Amino acid sequence: HHVYLMRILIEYALNHSGEFDSVLALDDGGFKRNKKIAELLDKDVSFIIKERDSSTRKINIEKSKIIGNIKGQKVVAFDDMLQNGGTLEAGAKIAKYNGAKEISFFLVHNDFSDETFDRVNPLLENGTINKIFILETIPLQNKEKWHKNLIVISPADFIAEVIKRIHEEDHMRNLFLEL
Repeated sequence: HHVYLMRILIEYALNHSGEFDSVLALDDGGFKRNKKIAELLDKDVSFIIKERDSSTRKINIEKSKIIGNIKGQKVVAFDDMLQNGGTLEAGAKIAKYNGAKEISFFLVHNDFSDETFDRVNPLLENGTINKIFILETIPLQNKEKWHKNLIVISPADFIAEVIKRIHEEDHMRNLFLEL
């Protein structure tokens, strides 16, 4: 059985959909997922086209573009994993540069390192990133050191339900969202 944990984050967003205005895909690879989520949430979707410096390969915030309008909006982005934080940092800076009022992220896996903390926590502290919602699929180290706007959501109840259904040889059908 395939367990789609993004469902937990989507349901959380559905229950808090009045707190944001639109969905932003961080790149063309994430556009399809974010577009479907935006449809479920009845929100508009935009996406980032990153421009890189040809010699350094660093993302140029000012030259990167957003297809769609996020000016003055509270936007959210959904992604599968946060490792070193480079994608989130670039996405947040591009969104804010293009007029987003707030940018928050919904992420399934927290594959954090010390580098992640050193890069992402200051972005939460200075408001570049407003909130990060993450499932605790991997135990979060040094939870008390993180900024209060890193919101950790437990997937335990959902995973317990999956295990129960497998044990009882029950259907998983209604545990999945139509994406």
